[in-house]
Amino acid sequence: MDPYGGGTVYGKGGAEARPPKRRFGAVHPGVTAGVAFGMVAAFALGWFIWQTTSEPSTLRDLNDAADAGAPPASAGAVSPTPSEGPVELGVGAFKLESVKSPGSIMSKVDGLAVITATGGGLQVVQGLADPACFSFHTEDDTYMRHSGYRLRFDANDDSDLFKKDATFCPEDGVEPGTVTLRSVNYPDHVVHHRNVELWIDESDDSDEFARASSFTVAKG
Repeated sequence: MDPYGGGTVYGKGGAEARPPKRRFGAVHPGVTAGVAFGMVAAFALGWFIWQTTSEPSTLRDLNDAADAGAPPASAGAVSPTPSEGPVELGVGAFKLESVKSPGSIMSKVDGLAVITATGGGLQVVQGLADPACFSFHTEDDTYMRHSGYRLRFDANDDSDLFKKDATFCPEDGVEPGTVTLRSVNYPDHVVHHRNVELWIDESDDSDEFARASSFTVAKG
């Protein structure tokens, strides 16, 4: 027996009135729209991840320098020359590079002592107040000395106070082969950089302070 009653749309001999069969692969329009939306969303997510992970190296360097409290390096950056081992501070031309801010060396800018990536280093001589220690001067014959705890460069007035202000004794820094400079007349103070400015400060016993008052020595 015909399960559909044997009837036709147009009577006998006409088309059978059976329900049409669903073609293979037919998809509901809502499903198609959902798949398309998912593909667009996946593409957008991929583009966003690419953008956030392909930050220019210069921008990353600036951000890293800011996070470390260090000045950003420039195209004319001066870095100490690599050597076979640690260089011992002595009389002569030297570059003293901050351990905390690699690439920045002790220099003179506008009469003040700073760490900078474009500095040219300093001339080291026997200490004006103690020949077992050192003094630092520039080509224009000004000496690094502290005044109000701030380090600056002034002409030598040959006074005992100036000689003591301009004399620093080396001791071991925070890392092997590095040096910390201690003031002769303020022996509880060491040369320390606050951002790029150089001061003599008392240690707060933190690792950050120790790194900001330790310097790698290279011949200049």
